[in-house]
Amino acid sequence: MPPTGLLPPNIDVDSKRAAELPPAAEALAPVIPDPPKARVPAHSNRKKWWLAVTLVVVAAAMGVYYFRGSAEPAYQTAVIDRGDIQAAITATGAVNAVKTVQVGSQVSGNIIALYADFNTKVKKGQLVARIDPAIFQARVDQSNAVLESAKASVVSARASIARAAADIAAAQANVASQKANLVRAQSAVTDAKLKNERRI
Repeated sequence: MPPTGLLPPNIDVDSKRAAELPPAAEALAPVIPDPPKARVPAHSNRKKWWLAVTLVVVAAAMGVYYFRGSAEPAYQTAVIDRGDIQAAITATGAVNAVKTVQVGSQVSGNIIALYADFNTKVKKGQLVARIDPAIFQARVDQSNAVLESAKASVVSARASIARAAADIAAAQANVASQKANLVRAQSAVTDAKLKNERRI
């Protein structure tokens, strides 16, 4: 075969052997192709891949079972005794009252003391707030003054009635006295007439 400087396609020259040959011999050296590589079927690669995945899954399952199953359960013992049980509950959200009552008053005014606020537990009859009593106290004092004046007027009227009754009693006594004087005068007149008739 005549020597040529061209290499067949897809054929590599052994670089070591080419480096050892002299430049003249390099052109005359026969080209030795590499032996063909054996092709591995595709289904064989898939089988190996599935086998590896299966082995990994089985090994992981056995490891989990071994480590979880080998752990002995931990127990805590205590002496039987009586005591309080403490329980704590943590929650978040809006708290709503079970029963909401609208509180109002029959009078209006300024609040000077507040004894309960929103969400405060209260009982029946409990004082919730106090309204400034200054205005109402002034009205009460004014009414008390009018009452005392009326009482004084009643006492004065009773005194006037008592005086009028005394005057009536005195007048009645005077009338009785005058009637007695009239009777005596009439008796005197009658007696005088009888004496006068006897003289005649």
